[in-house]
Amino acid sequence: MIAAICAALAMWCGIPARPRHRTRVRQGRRVSRLHPEHLAWAICPLLGLVVAGLLGAVVGAIAAPLAARWIARLEPAARRRERLRVAEQLPLAVELLVAAMDAGVPLRRALESVAAAVSDPLRGQLIAVTRRLAVAGEDTAVWAEHLQGPLAPLARSLIRAERHGVPAGSVLQDSARELRRERYAERRDAARRVAVRTAAPLGACFLPAFFLVGIVPMLAGALSSISWW
Repeated sequence: MIAAICAALAMWCGIPARPRHRTRVRQGRRVSRLHPEHLAWAICPLLGLVVAGLLGAVVGAIAAPLAARWIARLEPAARRRERLRVAEQLPLAVELLVAAMDAGVPLRRALESVAAAVSDPLRGQLIAVTRRLAVAGEDTAVWAEHLQGPLAPLARSLIRAERHGVPAGSVLQDSARELRRERYAERRDAARRVAVRTAAPLGACFLPAFFLVGIVPMLAGALSSISWW
């Protein structure tokens, strides 16, 4: 058993650090951040050892890479909040971009103006895009880098306008309407989910009160009127 624990710890300590494994400097020392997926390499064998002994430790060691990969694919809470915040800001930003382009402002200048008008986190992403557009030779290549990110609706619209040779303002205007409809549908679905999720807690609160206020007095009155002799 001790040998299995030592083997699991040795396996965990031997994991090479990922490139995204960041370090911080605190009081003159380098402090390494431990990623949650690394813990799977130690927890899975130890859990298997506790549950099923040495065979469980072997099974846990085999399952550790799968658990680590599954944990690594989970979206961090901070990134999810940033993605949702950008999705909230994007419809207004696209509408501002359309208004600026309708006034005759070029796309890059319009992006800079919109980036200055909105708040973070969308501001930082738009500023990064404008800097890339300033040094890139082709705008389509820059927007293609954002086809999988929070700016994907904006990137798809501008790439479509560039490829088909249509005015970007009209394509962006359609994209803004679609984004508004999507946000409205998401909020409506979220409101419906809240109603469903609150049904059980409200029932758990009101049913005991109804039983104590309505049913118990009635039963007590009925039992008191019964003659037991």
